[in-house]
Amino acid sequence: MSSVKNDRRTIFGWTMYDWANSAYSTTIAGAILPAYFADSIVPEGGYEVFGWSLSGESLWGLVVGFGAFFLFLVTPVLGAIADFSASKKRFLVFFAYGGAVFTCVLWFMTTGDVLLTLTLFFVAQLGFVSANVFYDGFLPDITTDDTIDKVSARGFALGYIGGGLQLALALVLILMHETLGITEEEAARWGILMAGIWWAAFSWYAFRYFRETGEPQELPEAYQSMPRWWAYGKVGFDRTWHTAKKLLGFRQLLLFLIAYMLFNDGVQTTINMSAVYATDTLNLEPETIALAFLVVQFIAFGGALFFGRLAGRIGAKNALLISLVIWSVIAVLAFLLP
Repeated sequence: MSSVKNDRRTIFGWTMYDWANSAYSTTIAGAILPAYFADSIVPEGGYEVFGWSLSGESLWGLVVGFGAFFLFLVTPVLGAIADFSASKKRFLVFFAYGGAVFTCVLWFMTTGDVLLTLTLFFVAQLGFVSANVFYDGFLPDITTDDTIDKVSARGFALGYIGGGLQLALALVLILMHETLGITEEEAARWGILMAGIWWAAFSWYAFRYFRETGEPQELPEAYQSMPRWWAYGKVGFDRTWHTAKKLLGFRQLLLFLIAYMLFNDGVQTTINMSAVYATDTLNLEPETIALAFLVVQFIAFGGALFFGRLAGRIGAKNALLISLVIWSVIAVLAFLLP
């Protein structure tokens, strides 16, 4: 493990994965798919579920909320399995490529394909978030205490640029759809397909620089008679349950994890719901929404670098608190806008 600490090639590969998967963040979870779903896939008048007519905004919110809860339950177990078997890279590759494939399949979705679109998005989101669990798990293995904040900020910054560039290309397709001889809906679908290809292609490039870290542990005797896949699954669940019980004895750590879950879910919900809210409630055009996301991406690039340096000077906790205060004030002001 020590051989990859602060290794430039390894760190480059790690940051490049952020460049790769941020196409999903901007185009699929953020700007284009939610707007396309609300504007084109959900029929006018809403979609009926168990006798209730639900808008695109409501349907999207339900899937985002259920997905967040499901991932909250599953990802700790997956992380425990990966740590025990020293297979973070294999899990990362599996979920990244899986998420990218399901993202590409979204290209086929047209008006009326409501449930299938939501299902494909849910699976793609599962791949995206699960891959990030293992991606983030590499960071302590490839950095030291004095470089971890800087490397993390560099990854965020590169991700904002990569996601922004892919979104810009998708926006060009939407703005020039008449010149290209396609409809606006078809342009949005091509932008969605491009995001999946971008994620997969640049992931392949990034993974060339990744190496597994750690050594696999031997299965305890009580698990050795089980099928291997079941044994690792049970080890992951048992270790997660054991850790959860031990957390009760570490009040500060427990409070931190609860706080992180709350503020991170708040941030992610705002990002995932903003485009569909802008489409359904504010009646904004898809190209306007995409342009707003694009501007945010390039502002966030500078913000990531700035807060990375700030964390090095005043500490990660203080930098985080400052960023959350700024973010909360802006969110409240946005809510108060007419």
